[in-house]
Formats: sequence, structure tokens, C-alpha cells
Amino acid sequence: MTTGINKVTITNVVPGTVNIGGTITSAYTFSSLPSGWVRPGIMLFTGTCYLLLGYSGSASYTTIYRCTDLLNFATWSPITVPSSNWSQGAVNSSTGTIVLVSTVSGNTTTCYSTDDGITWSSGSTFTSSQMYSISYGNKFILAFNSLSTGKQSADGITWSNINLLSFQTASRLVYSPTIDLWFAKDTNSNLWRSTDGTG
Repeated sequence: MTTGINKVTITNVVPGTVNIGGTITSAYTFSSLPSGWVRPGIMLFTGTCYLLLGYSGSASYTTIYRCTDLLNFATWSPITVPSSNWSQGAVNSSTGTIVLVSTVSGNTTTCYSTDDGITWSSGSTFTSSQMYSISYGNKFILAFNSLSTGKQSADGITWSNINLLSFQTASRLVYSPTIDLWFAKDTNSNLWRSTDGTG
């Protein structure tokens, strides 16, 4: 059973200064991008490999890159995925299942891998407005722009509705395992939280 979400207003939060230190070195230069890519997109870490997604606007493509060199990032292999514009993804840290999401022409589509990103299967398709984010905490959660109903999935394959309120362009949802609750920030700088771990 899905419950509502309470709002907590956060004020006077000043971010600290981040200094990673050390020397930054170029690890790898892609000689060419996959067909349909405009530029490289986000990178996912599964625990045993890195996955580099691409961004192509409204076009579709069928390639991402996978790297198992966790130290030097020296070798990247092209991996075939179902055809779409895979802009975001999330990883189930317990099972290793990876879910990628795409929105093209008003439809949000998913694909998933259960073998560490080597092979991929087509998942569900939802008619919706623009997908905003996918996150994993104690489940996968898909949030959409200007919709009060998101999607949740325990395995990344079967999805059901979840009440997210209307976050407009909310920041990515974040899960806290310490207290088993989900959080999101809206465009008015309010922080929202779930009332239980189900979202």
C-alpha cells in the first residue's frame, strides 16, 4: 500500500567546499561515438564495472560502453542495448540488476540487465510526460515531470504506480537506508519525504 508524502522545509543550508585533491589525468579518449550519440552521458558503477551512456536528443541508438578496468579505465567495450535514447540508469546494489530509462515521443521505456551489463532485455513502456529521473534505494523508482504518479519496481522488470505528488522538475530522489525513507527536493527548495519505506 502506497502512502502520501510529507513535506519538510529546509532553510539556511550552506554547502561545504569539496576538494578531491591529487592529480587529474585523462584516462581514455573515445576515437568515435556510437551511431546516434551526440555526446557521452552519465556513467553508472555496478560494483564490478562502469557503464557509459550516451545522449542523442530524440534519436535512438543501440550502443553503450562497458569497462571492467576499475583502476585505470583503460579498456571500454561497446555493448548492444535495445534501440532507444538511454539517458539515465540505476543499479540494484543487492542483486546487480541494472535498469536504463529513455523518453522518446512521450513514451518512457526501460531496459534491464541481470548479468552486469553484458546482455540487455527490453522492459516496460509507459505513456507519460518527460521522465525526470530513476533512482534505486530499496527499490527502483521512476519520477516524471509534472505528474503525481511515478513508477516503482522491486526487480526492474515489473512496475506499478506510486504516489510521488507533483514535483515539477524535482531533483533526483534519494533513499536513506538508515531510516528507510525516500527524499526529494522540489523547485521551491522544499524537501519532501515518504512516510514509510514503500515510498
